[in-house]
Amino acid sequence: MPCHRRAVLRPPRCLLTSLIALLALPPVAQAAEAELVEARVRELLSREAAGPGRQVDVAVHPASAQLPPCADPQPFLPHPKLRVPGRVAVGVRCEGAGSRYLQATVTISADYPVTRRALAAGEVLSAEMLELRHGDLGRLPRNAVLATEQAIGSELSRALPMGSPLPGNALRSVPLVARGARVRVEARAGSFVASRDGTALDNGGLGEEIRIRSEGGEILRARVSGRNLLSVDF
Repeated sequence: MPCHRRAVLRPPRCLLTSLIALLALPPVAQAAEAELVEARVRELLSREAAGPGRQVDVAVHPASAQLPPCADPQPFLPHPKLRVPGRVAVGVRCEGAGSRYLQATVTISADYPVTRRALAAGEVLSAEMLELRHGDLGRLPRNAVLATEQAIGSELSRALPMGSPLPGNALRSVPLVARGARVRVEARAGSFVASRDGTALDNGGLGEEIRIRSEGGEILRARVSGRNLLSVDF
């Protein structure tokens, strides 16, 4: 085919502009910009992973290809509900240049509860049955309970060996209120406490919200705080 009849493929103007800007940027400036992007990604992930007694380490992996300049990088999590420990994807919005994506590995070391002894199915967890172990949270099962208070009062649906982390799907709430039971509801506002009696319309375990019919016939919603005891905070 003659040269003058060949189709000429032209790259998009925005890509040409980015490539020209990248080539024009001095190597020192390119390195400084990359450091800024990594610093902001580390800051975002460290904030997401922070918690009492936690030691957080963030390693940002270099991009597999050379990227165009990124002015005022603003990192974000594409999946905000994703559990942070382990390898995660992070988006970075660049002023006037769209978004890019980087990979990072987050390591969190902290205390987490394990069984102090072998436990049988049907046992209700108490503080004496558990102890704390320090380690990498990323090595735990994804549904592991990370706080002792989240497990106490729950019933085991299956046996667990000594030293086992607590799988969330092996815990079930123990009903402290039965439907039809007479209950007391406490309403708190600072140091002021008022109480009233009623009838439970639902079963409920510790911390669960259920419906109550007051003696006057009003339907209320309150949170289970003890045996046949519920609370409402104002």
